[in-house]
Amino acid sequence: MKKMIASLLTASTMAAAIAAGPSESVHASTTNTQKEVSHSIMKAAPKKPAPKKPAPPVVKLLEGNVTSPRWIDESHVMVTKVTDNGMQEYILNVPTKKYELIKGKPADASEMVVSHDGKHAAFLNEEGHVYIMNLKTKTSKKISEDAEIKTELQFSHDGTKLFYVAGEKSGVIAAMNVADGVITTILDDKVSYKSELQISADGKKYLYSVRNTGKVTEGQPPTEDNPNTDGDVVEVDLTGTEPQLFLFSEGKPTQLTTGTEEKENAVFLKDGRIAYMSVDMENTQKNPELKVLDPEGKTSFTAVNQLSIIQMAIRDNGLIRVLAEDEKGNKAIYQVSITGKKAETKKISYVDRATESMYYGPYGDNVSLTISTAHGEKVVVAYKKKWTFLTK
Repeated sequence: MKKMIASLLTASTMAAAIAAGPSESVHASTTNTQKEVSHSIMKAAPKKPAPKKPAPPVVKLLEGNVTSPRWIDESHVMVTKVTDNGMQEYILNVPTKKYELIKGKPADASEMVVSHDGKHAAFLNEEGHVYIMNLKTKTSKKISEDAEIKTELQFSHDGTKLFYVAGEKSGVIAAMNVADGVITTILDDKVSYKSELQISADGKKYLYSVRNTGKVTEGQPPTEDNPNTDGDVVEVDLTGTEPQLFLFSEGKPTQLTTGTEEKENAVFLKDGRIAYMSVDMENTQKNPELKVLDPEGKTSFTAVNQLSIIQMAIRDNGLIRVLAEDEKGNKAIYQVSITGKKAETKKISYVDRATESMYYGPYGDNVSLTISTAHGEKVVVAYKKKWTFLTK
């Protein structure tokens, strides 16, 4: 009896399924298949890409013959653009590469010199009058109407004075108060043609170069005995005209050198000694040398002679940096550490072979370079250990 009831139930169930038609079973099958496919798609579906960040706006670089990149602070440099109408000064923002023209400075004025703290700049107008500009407000004021010729203009380390070489024959070293324009004569020893002026950090020592003029012999007019003499011929004897370094603090200046080589980029070292580039103009196969001498000029030694030095500079921490070329024509910046009579040279970075000059500021390892092009110079800087062009 139980078996009969079970058979009837099974048959009843099957009949109900048949009566319901194929749609329900197909639907159930399709639903299961969709779930499987959906699950499969969900597993295989790739992640949506993150939205793209908008591209930074393209900054137009300052164009033209741009040179003299002087550091104002750790992220700004002042440059000079040379045009047919004179010089223009710009301030460049290194991170953004944006630039700002400094207005209110005459086109015929001298190139600006920047104070050590980067807060002020000084320049001369065509008459030789002295102006000071606040680099934050870009406002300037005249501090002196003294019209004497002035060269080698530079700030004292504390920014309170301007030092310069004065006179038609560049024979006087003078100082001018920034606050009121009062002038003080530092040295007037009747020796002409002073240049390459350097001031010690305490403002008490003055290092400079003196170059004598050559002996000029005018041509003799033709005579009966010598009719071929040209009266316009001028002979110049340059014997003894090589520059010599002098140091002055008080009393009489001390002559530090006597050699016939050119002497360039002389600087004070932290220990009171003096370093300079020695260039033998007669022997072009000989590398320019970095020499160090004591303040009395009695002893000296050659610190670097294995590189063809182009330029030398000293940083505020006392370390020397040189721009130099090796025997393969590659240019690089080197650090020179001097202890006693020993020097250690370390390569800092290769630079473009067309590099002409370098400028260091008192801000970390920031350095700016000028690179020669067919259309003038352009500026590149090392900022946060990366080289980047600021002009084109």
